[in-house]
Amino acid sequence: MTVWLRAAMVEATANLQAAFLFGSAINANATARDVDIVLVTKDAAGEKGWHEIREWRDRLTIDFQELFNIPLSAMIVTPSEWAEIDGVVVRERKALV
Repeated sequence: MTVWLRAAMVEATANLQAAFLFGSAINANATARDVDIVLVTKDAAGEKGWHEIREWRDRLTIDFQELFNIPLSAMIVTPSEWAEIDGVVVRERKALV
């Protein structure tokens, strides 16, 4: 799953500052009901790159669900939003990009 996500991220790297897997999916002892990722855009909300990431995320979640039969919860944040939640909402994580 992580390999597939990393490969899928290649399509969006022009507009992504970072992407992380977090939540129960990174805990080997947990049973994940969904897979959580956070996508940190390069652009601010409303800008072209931000919109492109939203559209890409929508396609990604559909493809992921079809392939792995588990929902992908992909949160999109801007760099300034990430600065506020890094270490607060998303503490433990695994880098995808």
